[in-house]
Amino acid sequence: MDRIWRVAAHRVTHVVSLAAVAITAVVVLAIASAPWGAYALVTAILAGSIVALVLFPQLGLEKQQLLVFLMAKVFGRFHPDLSQVPTDKVLSEAERSLEDRRRTEYEDNQGLFLGHYWRPSEEEGQIADIRIFLHAHQHPDGRPTPLEAGTVECVTYYLGPKFPSEDATTKRNSTEAFTIDITAYGPVLCLAEVTFNDGSDPLYLSRYLDFPEDLQTWQTAGASAQILYDVDAHPPWKRMWRRIKGGNE
Repeated sequence: MDRIWRVAAHRVTHVVSLAAVAITAVVVLAIASAPWGAYALVTAILAGSIVALVLFPQLGLEKQQLLVFLMAKVFGRFHPDLSQVPTDKVLSEAERSLEDRRRTEYEDNQGLFLGHYWRPSEEEGQIADIRIFLHAHQHPDGRPTPLEAGTVECVTYYLGPKFPSEDATTKRNSTEAFTIDITAYGPVLCLAEVTFNDGSDPLYLSRYLDFPEDLQTWQTAGASAQILYDVDAHPPWKRMWRRIKGGNE
């Protein structure tokens, strides 16, 4: 993953294809006795396309290869400080205190947390499409989560006054993990009120919805670690390329 720029196989494939098209075009122009300007135009298009593929190799990638490329760019030279492994480690007093607080967080939340994914937005004036959802952590003892037990009645999301059409939106789509989709031009704090149907008190959760905010950050692959969702349906390189062109106009 550190050597993500090694996409030579894809780049060569596209360059060879471009060269084949250019050669075919030259032959057609010769048969048609086209003026020299046409030959120059074909040569310029070929050279420009090759340069674009060299400078922006992601333009030659599709679907899963593109996702791998983007995630490697987001994580950069990833070197884990910690790795999750089964352990019977004896905790120190300080670690025990933190572990108690961590477990209390699980218990107070009933294992419920907010999650979000993002992708570049196609909507005018917006930067990111964001999908927010309710996520349930599995109980260590195997008990069903509130989502599995069906005890969550609804989730009301509040995103602040910059979302004036519906400041607070209540979702009851339990089969979709109470998902809500929004578009935004900047990171925002999301507050959610989780209402239960078993008499439990409402639960309040929060999530900072982060994503890259400017063209320069997009071009350097972003600062957020969230996964681009629905990559196959909406190839993000097309929007990225449109943003690059827009920034140069």
